[in-house]
Amino acid sequence: MGTAKIMFRPMLAAAALLMLPTAPALSETGAAQAEPDYRPVEGGLTVAGRNFYLLSLLSALPEPRDAVARDPALTALAAERSQRLSTAADCQPKPACTVSAWRWTAADIATVGAALARLPDEARRPLAGHLRRSGMVARHAALEDAALIERAWAETAAGINHILDVYGLGQPPRYPAIDAISFDVTKPDFAAFIASAHATVIAVTPVDAPLFVLPRDFALTLLYLNEREDAAAHEPLDRENEAAIGRIARTDWRRYRYSALLVLGDGPEMPEARLGALGKLRLMAAAARWRQGLAPVIIVSGGSVHPAHTRFNEAIEMRRELIERHGIPADAIIIEPHARHTTTNLRNAARLMFRYRIPFDHDALIVTSEGQSQYVEGPVFRTRCLEELGYMPASIGARVSAFDLVFRPLAISLSRDPLDPLDP
Repeated sequence: MGTAKIMFRPMLAAAALLMLPTAPALSETGAAQAEPDYRPVEGGLTVAGRNFYLLSLLSALPEPRDAVARDPALTALAAERSQRLSTAADCQPKPACTVSAWRWTAADIATVGAALARLPDEARRPLAGHLRRSGMVARHAALEDAALIERAWAETAAGINHILDVYGLGQPPRYPAIDAISFDVTKPDFAAFIASAHATVIAVTPVDAPLFVLPRDFALTLLYLNEREDAAAHEPLDRENEAAIGRIARTDWRRYRYSALLVLGDGPEMPEARLGALGKLRLMAAAARWRQGLAPVIIVSGGSVHPAHTRFNEAIEMRRELIERHGIPADAIIIEPHARHTTTNLRNAARLMFRYRIPFDHDALIVTSEGQSQYVEGPVFRTRCLEELGYMPASIGARVSAFDLVFRPLAISLSRDPLDPLDP
């Protein structure tokens, strides 16, 4: 289909770019320690691994695993927690007391944190090394190994407790319209449902399972029962993006004004619609810019979000639209199929750009609708990023047109978010 050429204002000099303040120095430390070619340990791309990677490491790495198993304080805590779960079968009021038995209490978290902080060198070094190379704790990379592991544990425990609160008790998440529990917690049979989940997880778990397994698996079961396993959808992404990764490896970046075009998703409100109307317009603009040769690849970012529990994925459908309607070659498209919000559109795009070695010191371009573009460069978006993520995932630069905004990704975006189990 014919598209009129879209003209750009001349680029401003680099010194005049309107950049947001950069992330703290610790993000630069995290960038130096993280490795683009890092491959997660077994299970690292599952729902469990993407949410609780520290626990995946404690299971996969023999030295930390054995040290934890030998620790007398953790052995005692495991027995104490087992007793809590046993008495929860007869507790009242249900389901609150049942779910409460699974929580990591403040005392539990402190006990485990202290044990992990005193791991012997031969256990601490490989554990901290994996955490650093993965980038998943980039926010805390300036910490010494013991403190880094302790912080990773505190976030893991908070993540498990958050899942219990939202998907076991029905407490509202950040975005209840799209992320809330799937069941009516006011119905009388909900307590029986939670009791059944409680009994089932205990019954199918070996009695000698490590301390962390039962609470992790109960939290994961709640996600499973709520049809909320989005975190591992379409993994491994390297397979989905294999053709584009090949193109990137052959790219001469000096030929391109921008390293990538980032298209932000727009989920439809109608259950049977594959794309929202604004999303279609964004793709029209991005296709035109790609044909102008402004960037080698288009990143389409968006999860399975609108309406809640939709069977369509924004990134998958945007890729389909770019190929079938606009004639963009498949190897020029990177899908990012997990983001559920504008904040995580930029964060997740930064993660993929890091992994695929798209240069961070080369301007990239956000291509979106006028209203969203203004929002991304405004103070409300910045506030949301700082409140929800704890950092800015990108430096926002000059406005190029009503639809286009320059940005550069920041490596602090590699940090995992323990309070967003659908897209950590």
